[in-house]
Amino acid sequence: MNTTLTRPRTMRRQRLTVYAGLAGYVTATGAADLINPDWSPIEAMVSHYAHADAGWLIPLALLSLATASTALLHRIISGNEPRPTPQPAETALLRTADGPRWTAGGPRWTAGGKAATTLLVVWIAALILGALFPTDPYGQWDRPPSTSGMVHGLAALLAFTSLPAAAVLFTRVWRRDPRRRPAARRLTVTAVLTVIAYLVLVLTFMDVQGSRALTFGPWESLVGLTERLTLWSYVAWLAVAAHATSHDPRR
Repeated sequence: MNTTLTRPRTMRRQRLTVYAGLAGYVTATGAADLINPDWSPIEAMVSHYAHADAGWLIPLALLSLATASTALLHRIISGNEPRPTPQPAETALLRTADGPRWTAGGPRWTAGGKAATTLLVVWIAALILGALFPTDPYGQWDRPPSTSGMVHGLAALLAFTSLPAAAVLFTRVWRRDPRRRPAARRLTVTAVLTVIAYLVLVLTFMDVQGSRALTFGPWESLVGLTERLTLWSYVAWLAVAAHATSHDPRR
């Protein structure tokens, strides 16, 4: 088999799978909002739409996001970015004191790389759990959660926490890779956005569980909006990461 041709084709398929999965998530959640105009996307979280009309769109959206993330994970683990064996001078240049040591197949595993990969696996598993176990209906913040709602809540906690941590760690590792320099700024910006959005989401979620002091106009809470902004920032980082792990990130 001609691996010279097969590997770039595999890379393109993986990248397209990431983009298709991300597009599927955005399309499904957007459709859920359009189909349910009586629901407020400012107040109701995405997962609550599982109890609205066309509720099947929500597990579909989560599974699409999990598919995109799995394709990205495979790109990262397989390291299928062919590269010529570095010359001695190039090797010396790449082997910095504080960075990973590069080989023909890509960076050897560092502590940060291993931790980031583990966090990405947690993110994927949490998305699948969230799709299989729907949350409780909207407006039941003050009631004990059902078993399904409890599992979904735990999955959401793991998902929302693991992805920004993975984004920061992966970005830190990739910024040291000369092959990633064309995408370094975009990786950094989107990784920072995931962290900021996550912190704002935590603030608004804690508010809706307590005093509900963070209101705006007719809306009693902003948790639906902040959750959407957080997920969009995650989608943005995943898209940039898929581009950055291409054979030539400048394309």
